[in-house]
Amino acid sequence: MALILAITAGCGRKAAPLPPILEVPETTTDLGAYQDGNEIVLNWAYPQLTRGGRELTDLASVEVWRLEATPGQEQASSGPGGGALRQQLMLGRGKLAARLEGESLQAATRGNRLTYRETLPSYPAGTSPPSVWYAVRSRRKDGTPSRCRTS
Repeated sequence: MALILAITAGCGRKAAPLPPILEVPETTTDLGAYQDGNEIVLNWAYPQLTRGGRELTDLASVEVWRLEATPGQEQASSGPGGGALRQQLMLGRGKLAARLEGESLQAATRGNRLTYRETLPSYPAGTSPPSVWYAVRSRRKDGTPSRCRTS
């Protein structure tokens, strides 16, 4: 009996160990923006899943990014591949507008939605304000970010 246990204990397939699964927060897909008086209001779904479809249990923060687009950038980003160009520009030239974490994340949460409000700067009469793009990105407690979603 001991011989059978010794023989069967070594059975099985041996392979190189696999790296740990990297759980990345799912990219926001429903970022919306509208103007309410002199404020811009962003609204999107609260991050709940990873890209692998698992429940996101360790959300640390949500970042809101802003970029004032020049007129040439605005036209270039409207065609095919425009989303990828907007994302590149946001990551390269965008500025962090807010980091929602802890109490500020709780205050921005409305049910299963997040809302962020920002006062628009005033521009001199007769000038047209630049186009402003916004993006949001979720971060886990270990710092792993989602991809940016621009609006």
